Amino acid sequence: MTCSATPAASRSHAESGQAAIEFGIVLMLVVVVLFGVIEVARVMLAYTALADAARAGTRYAIVHGSNSSSPSGHNSSANVAAQVTGITGIAGLSGVTTTVSYPNNSGATGSGNATGNRVRVTVSHVFVPVIGLNMFSPLNMTLTSTSEGIICY
Repeated sequence: MTCSATPAASRSHAESGQAAIEFGIVLMLVVVVLFGVIEVARVMLAYTALADAARAGTRYAIVHGSNSSSPSGHNSSANVAAQVTGITGIAGLSGVTTTVSYPNNSGATGSGNATGNRVRVTVSHVFVPVIGLNMFSPLNMTLTSTSEGIICY
């Protein structure tokens, strides 16, 4: 009986080593999937904040046109960018680029922020993953959102 006990003991020891290796592999896969889910959630948060900021900037521009009761020049690109920065700052995004343009206004009277003209606000941000190491810089992506409206006032 002592002869049969020795192989069983060595088999049990070998199986526990195999279980440790399998646990390590599975744990590594679970951690990678967990970080992937977290990064996707961060990208969605950043994009949602950019879209909300672009809409807020457009709304600010369309209600502060040249005929509004606000002071003249209130619809400047700097004021629209300040509205965008306020929204993106709440979401923790820094380094946001805001572009305000007035496309295809040839049919409307006047130019720029006159009533009836279109305004387009484009907001972009370079998203950096949580890992943030230089070897992961190809994972950096530029998120962009654009909103457009017609100046009402």
